[in-house]
Amino acid sequence: NRYELTFVEPWTFSTPTRTTFRAFRDNLEEQDDTLTTGALINLSQSIYTHNRVSLQYRYQEFSVGGGIKDVKIEDLGIQPTLSAVGAAFLRDTRDNLFAPSRGWYNEVRLEVAGGAVGAKTRFTRLTTDSRYYRRPVGDIVFASQLRLGVSSRRADLSPISSTERFRLGGSTSVRGYPERSLGKPDLFGHFRGDLLFQGNAELRIPIKGIVGMAYFLAVGNL
Repeated sequence: NRYELTFVEPWTFSTPTRTTFRAFRDNLEEQDDTLTTGALINLSQSIYTHNRVSLQYRYQEFSVGGGIKDVKIEDLGIQPTLSAVGAAFLRDTRDNLFAPSRGWYNEVRLEVAGGAVGAKTRFTRLTTDSRYYRRPVGDIVFASQLRLGVSSRRADLSPISSTERFRLGGSTSVRGYPERSLGKPDLFGHFRGDLLFQGNAELRIPIKGIVGMAYFLAVGNL
């Protein structure tokens, strides 16, 4: 179950600054029936034609859902609260948002949780996402993606919440493996990690209309 309220103002204070506010309550059954309630605010602005920078703050509280009795949220490897600030840089030169055939998509994102911004979860996380599209022959599209990520923390601080660690496997990352199944299981049986590597390459061949086929290669690990 998900309850969400989102407000977007594309022209804040008569400037080309997009403000997004989101309040939500999610039942994350994939995370051992974990409930999360929180909100985030994001400010982003375009720079020149294809570039965008953004700043974000989010706060979340976690609890155990009704499917688990007499268990604390910490027993699942999840800290009860999260407060994080982040910054991102995005450059997007794709010719189409939904079905690109040429161009680049590059994103670098840094997020810091805990410390001066409070809450139990503490980490520093850096992620990159780079995608490339081109047409080598006719209408055939070559698409590739490389995702890298690292989360770090001091040994004397609280561990990274399970919900904030990297996950791989499944149709949207490394196909041919069950959802979130790559890597070594932690103490709670979760296949999640603090280092991320994912690479994808794909040939998309149209057949007729929206019907097509694809040959793909996907690699990744945590």
